[in-house]
Amino acid sequence: MSDERRPPAPEDYEVIVICALREELDAVQALFEQDWEEVQQYPKARNDPNAYAFGRIGKHNIAVTKMPGMGKKNSTSVASHLPHTFPHIRLGLVVGICGGVPSDPKSCAEIIRGDVIISTAVIQYDFGWQYSDKFVKKDTLQDNLGRPNAEILSFLEMMQGRFHHKRLKQRTFAYLDDLLKNDEFQLSRYPGIEYDILFRPEYRHKHQNAIDCQCANCENPNDGVCDEALMETCEHCQCDVTKKVHRRRLSELNARTDVPKPEIHFGEVASGDAVMKSGYHRDWLAKNEQVIGFEMEGAGVWENFPTIVVKSVADYSDSHKDYRWQSYAAACAAACMKALLEQWRVTDHTRPTELGRTFLSPMIRQVTDGNGMLDVESVGDRAMPSKDKIIDAAITTLTRIHQRDEGLAIKEDLDAAQRNFIEALSHSSNQGVSTRHRLFWGLMIVRRRLSCYKEFNFSQRIEHIEMAESFSNDLRKTLIEPGNPSLNAQVTLEQTINWGIKTILKAKQKGRADEVKRANADAARGIDTSLEELKKADPASFSHHSEAAFSWRTKFSKNM
Repeated sequence: MSDERRPPAPEDYEVIVICALREELDAVQALFEQDWEEVQQYPKARNDPNAYAFGRIGKHNIAVTKMPGMGKKNSTSVASHLPHTFPHIRLGLVVGICGGVPSDPKSCAEIIRGDVIISTAVIQYDFGWQYSDKFVKKDTLQDNLGRPNAEILSFLEMMQGRFHHKRLKQRTFAYLDDLLKNDEFQLSRYPGIEYDILFRPEYRHKHQNAIDCQCANCENPNDGVCDEALMETCEHCQCDVTKKVHRRRLSELNARTDVPKPEIHFGEVASGDAVMKSGYHRDWLAKNEQVIGFEMEGAGVWENFPTIVVKSVADYSDSHKDYRWQSYAAACAAACMKALLEQWRVTDHTRPTELGRTFLSPMIRQVTDGNGMLDVESVGDRAMPSKDKIIDAAITTLTRIHQRDEGLAIKEDLDAAQRNFIEALSHSSNQGVSTRHRLFWGLMIVRRRLSCYKEFNFSQRIEHIEMAESFSNDLRKTLIEPGNPSLNAQVTLEQTINWGIKTILKAKQKGRADEVKRANADAARGIDTSLEELKKADPASFSHHSEAAFSWRTKFSKNM
């Protein structure tokens, strides 16, 4: 997309920013280089209750929305409605503030207020069973959040390299400096080193003087603390600063004149519906789950589209909260978001045949070789002069399908892709089994996509998925090595997905809600079983082949 032209419709937006607090939203919008709604207001989908602001940051046109409240329930609601207005989301950014862990449990790097945490994974730490003596987190394949998709994984790996990490920090500080020079962000400036205090995990925030309150006598971890103390500052409660932990990065600075530059930390983020306000539980989870931060919205967004959490540390996830840091942390997170977007590549929609192949979905990648082309073996006698054009047309249509979502217009693309695959298949009799194997895989994908469009009645959709099942059977017959456990496991997984869709469609056709729920549960369990078999058969390539299956499993799980 051009960095000077306003996108004609919301369908052209691929980057979405989600904020929970007003300070977070203000900081993000302040970094817009252009406000697109100064020109004309965009429409939104009828069934989308979210409110949006539209702008440009660098080469990226982005939409930003603020949740009606904090927590997973609100983030899930907002994220689930986003695709109605923005069907082509490539990247969702949850930007704002979080609670930090004093040091990274893996690298031991010190984390201070204002540092920014970028998620490599999100863990639901409060999802499980509460027993009388302990809490047990659900930790099965079925209950865990999926890993980031291949594009985000690759991007985050690149950003953690020495060169990109250094540039990310430099650009973050530059954007933060520019933002804080704005008169409207006077209250967002660095509060001061003297207020960045980390207390020992066992030292609780409460009234320290018995004359003020009886909670001063609460010494045991399970003793209650009065509600007034929980809402008051450490200065008012007279928390003992001699109980603080030494911070190397802060001790090296002049408390009167120096402002520490935010560091950027990559790692796993804990997401839950409760605010973490316990130094003991913070350290226990950091040690056992290897997390570096705590927040409340990432898990809800993560389940809906590709997501990166970008949050700045406003407190140390203990009882000593200090709200004076929130505005500064929000500004740090927004500055890092802008620096991160500088290095996130735009999609060139003008050349789908070449560049569009880079963003093929996981299933389509299975049809292609490493260069995004169908692996059609050389004929030698050049008996197929139109072969390349046929394959190129099939890839082009599949790319166009991937860049869009639903609608009868895509049916025309799918039909065209299917015709190209079948024509290529008719010319492949003199080629190896590998070529026919990949062509049948492409045909199965086309039919599976057609089975998902709600514009068709149930009979038409079932017909399409039954055709996908037929192609998957042909796919199994063309296996290069019938005894190859990895290929067999891959095809079994694809057949399980097809079976799951068919089972759900037939249950919906009957109009029985209980049968639909049961069918979704059966389909999800079937995928879990097939994934376990694939993991045993081919651990090395499990992540590559399982990505699409996790996506289908998430869709099934939401309807249980």
